[in-house]
Amino acid sequence: MIGRRAEAKFENLQANLDDNTINFEFVTGSGIRDHVQIGINELPNVVANSTAHMEIESGPKFVRVWATDQEGGRTGTLLDWFTTEKLLFDKWRGKQGIHGLDLLRDLARYELLYAGISKQENAFERLLNKPHDKRLRILANEQQVTDGARVTDETFLFFFKTDVFRVHTYDIDDDFHEMVREPDLSDTRILADAEKAYISFIQSRYNTIKYKCYPRGADGLFGTGLNRYCYVIGEDLTFHGPGATIVGAFEASLPASNDADGIFVEGENAVLIKAQDMAQAVADIAARDK
Repeated sequence: MIGRRAEAKFENLQANLDDNTINFEFVTGSGIRDHVQIGINELPNVVANSTAHMEIESGPKFVRVWATDQEGGRTGTLLDWFTTEKLLFDKWRGKQGIHGLDLLRDLARYELLYAGISKQENAFERLLNKPHDKRLRILANEQQVTDGARVTDETFLFFFKTDVFRVHTYDIDDDFHEMVREPDLSDTRILADAEKAYISFIQSRYNTIKYKCYPRGADGLFGTGLNRYCYVIGEDLTFHGPGATIVGAFEASLPASNDADGIFVEGENAVLIKAQDMAQAVADIAARDK
């Protein structure tokens, strides 16, 4: 996926040697400002290396923590590093030592410009190492979100993999051979179907084909024998476009978080169900059953 959000920077970086912390503001060109504190001594790699001497290197878009010898020379060991987007990722993944970022969900909200898949080669090769038509069109045609920013500073590439979780239900009278027979699915069919699902609902501007007849399609999951299936984004990312806004969510102990919106497909019908609506429905059922 290729998304867009106002450029982000780190401002007012200050290191506190008394408690070994770094404090700064996470600021975007659209006006969002949030405080961040990094507890150096809490970072997993710092704890694991038991390093007594460190050097902090920082700039408007990065923070790096290097191990040093007693004289202050770098040993070549990079203990940890953060860019604007990696900091967001580490925060929602629950990395120790990152405090603040209370506006994480607002900061990790992107306009979805394009969604695509790579069937024959890896996504890096297709999207970056070779000329990619839609990526080049985006960089050539999009206007900056904030004055003074470059389009390249406001364009973000997201690489996803599919993680399949299946639930099988059987009746006592089901035929044994049908019970052990798996649907004829391959990774490319799942990828193709997921691509169509998100494009059809979000209507990303740089996808020429909008798949308005989804879930019907020749190379997806339609007609494979699945009774119903669902797609969720398993990270704390929000994508929006002309058609819809879809919220993802990460939960370390679950295959999919209950806070993520889901695209549910059954037969010829596909519907986007918002996580807040599902939570309200569960609450209503629970209240009714008391």
